[in-house]
Amino acid sequence: PPDMARRPEYADLVDLVLHCSQAVFQDLGYDPAYQPGIDNMWANVNPRHGYNRSHFHPNVLWSGCYYVQVPSDAGRITFYDPRTEAQMLQPKFAPNVERRRQLQEEISYDPVEGRVLLFPAWLAHDVEPNMCALEGPAADRISVAFNITQGKPPGAG
Repeated sequence: PPDMARRPEYADLVDLVLHCSQAVFQDLGYDPAYQPGIDNMWANVNPRHGYNRSHFHPNVLWSGCYYVQVPSDAGRITFYDPRTEAQMLQPKFAPNVERRRQLQEEISYDPVEGRVLLFPAWLAHDVEPNMCALEGPAADRISVAFNITQGKPPGAG
């Protein structure tokens, strides 16, 4: 269930997620009276060939995940440019020149155990199939996903 943030056994992870979220809020100039809060938090276990289709997270500001177990070839997370108009005509880029990140239609990241990844909740993303060659639980890609909101300021109803 998506109630992991309210369970005492996950308090250390909740603290880490809120600390990372606070850094993003501060960097972006969000009103400090509205602190980050976790709307929901849940675990994902993707066994061999398991994946997550493209989706986004409505009604929250930020989403993210914490990677618990990442075997080799576990699959990358990919984020997609949400501007459908940008897909109408693609420029021709010089061969063998690395394209600037702001000009890429998609960006992928390899998961790393112990890493927190935060991204805007409106950003469509998917996770590639887990192609780990191991068998059993050692092959599982395990992550904890969460959604971040802005809490009410002290004294607000």
